[in-house]
Amino acid sequence: MKILQLLQQLFTGFFLIIISISILTWMGVFNPFEKIESAMSGDVENKLTAEASSGNADAQNKLGTLLYVQAKKQKGGFTEAIHWFEQASEQEHPIAQLNLAFAYKAGNGVPADPSKAISLLYKSGVNFIKMGYPMDARDNVHSMVAINPNHPLNEALMKALKADDKKNK
Repeated sequence: MKILQLLQQLFTGFFLIIISISILTWMGVFNPFEKIESAMSGDVENKLTAEASSGNADAQNKLGTLLYVQAKKQKGGFTEAIHWFEQASEQEHPIAQLNLAFAYKAGNGVPADPSKAISLLYKSGVNFIKMGYPMDARDNVHSMVAINPNHPLNEALMKALKADDKKNK
């Protein structure tokens, strides 16, 4: 019987601690995940930097994404992220092209340039089609139309998608 009472007190104390930490986190006083996140981020960034520096386009895109998210949190400093997106984009990495397009659309780290964003979305869409991911290319069409519904590259990507559909039937 005493063991049950001891376990009940132990669990009650444990839940009170969890509730207290949750409230402090919710209020912004305490964030238990911040230190873990920053420690892990450094390790991941170091590993990605090594792979990206060797020319791995996927690592370049991932590193660019990590740095872009960090820059958004800090409200600036997108230059290095853009560098890695450009490196991967030059290797026809469609997700890097997509990320770079969104940077040009928003003007984060580069001057806002809707035409450049549409051009990159088009290139990304064509590369998605080549890789066998036409649904991702269709998403690019929607993003392009949201920027400029009358841009000629919108129709060009739609034609490429239709040609791909015919080829795969």
